[in-house]
Amino acid sequence: MYKLGGGYEGFLLHQIKNRGAIEYHFIFSVFKDKKPYLFYCAESHAENQSVYLGVFDEVGHKNLGVDDQCNDSMVFLLKALEYVCEKLSLKREGIEEVPYHAK
Repeated sequence: MYKLGGGYEGFLLHQIKNRGAIEYHFIFSVFKDKKPYLFYCAESHAENQSVYLGVFDEVGHKNLGVDDQCNDSMVFLLKALEYVCEKLSLKREGIEEVPYHAK
């Protein structure tokens, strides 16, 4: 779990069971005050194995383009944090990784 500041928390999801033509490699989910806010994802499609970055937010889904380097979880995480910080006007220096304990 990542404390992002401003009441936001982030979670890196992996080993995602997929249904349908889209395969999600990783999802970085952002919550504001414990409610879903946006989802940043690395995905590929059945007809094209390139890795696309995408975001689901209050408007819907937006394709952010191809980035095959995001097959790597750490590369994806850094890009997700960069995107989230820019979108939410947060500072990278203020992000804290903390252990998550499900209740």
